[in-house]
Amino acid sequence: MSPDKEVKMKNLIKLITSIKTVVDVQALVNSTDLYNEGILDSFDILNLIARLENAYNIEICAADLSREDFMTVNNICELVFKNGGKI
Repeated sequence: MSPDKEVKMKNLIKLITSIKTVVDVQALVNSTDLYNEGILDSFDILNLIARLENAYNIEICAADLSREDFMTVNNICELVFKNGGKI
């Protein structure tokens, strides 16, 4: 992973762990399905969307979201980029 991408991922992980403080960071990074593994629930995802919008000054349209957008930390990062945000 490039140093730039590593910093971006750390920033995103910090934002996620501000929502879900009891999550193990290593489990978060290694997860292949954050929802099915019980790391994030539907309320956490709604909270995360609001925080992503505020933190990165983006608007995420619910109609454009898919389950895959929240499967991994990398997918969440891509969601931010797809909506014009810069982490």
